[in-house]
Amino acid sequence: MGTTYRNVEADVGFVPCPKYDSDQERYYAPTWAAEMMVILKTLPEERIDNVSIILEALSFAGHQDVIPIYREVMMKGKYARDVESEEMFDIVLDSMCFDFGLIAWEGQVANLIIESIYASGEGNVMSTFAKLENQINGVINDLIEALEAEE
Repeated sequence: MGTTYRNVEADVGFVPCPKYDSDQERYYAPTWAAEMMVILKTLPEERIDNVSIILEALSFAGHQDVIPIYREVMMKGKYARDVESEEMFDIVLDSMCFDFGLIAWEGQVANLIIESIYASGEGNVMSTFAKLENQINGVINDLIEALEAEE
């Protein structure tokens, strides 16, 4: 966001992804374009434990130290324009969830679904999933085969 939108006159706010129905107890906000930390196959085996420990420590430190400051100072202190936006931002952050398929297959599956349903303007969710089912299952099966080949 930076300073680009800070001086915009229009009122904007944060809203969580809607609940499926009134029976859903909490909100779920899937992350999008999240980065995944991986350990390269070419990493020498004697360094795997050390690198894994460092990655875990950095992730923990970011979760404990960086995210709270980002949340309170940046999002609530600089970007939110009212108390309601601050409360909505809390709901969004507290409802974040990670979907491996959404993150790992963003280009192969997620973007295809979004383009087919939303960008096309048709909005036919069920018929789109039926049409893409074999292609999506093929991507999943490719991963399963690759993982089984590594065993």
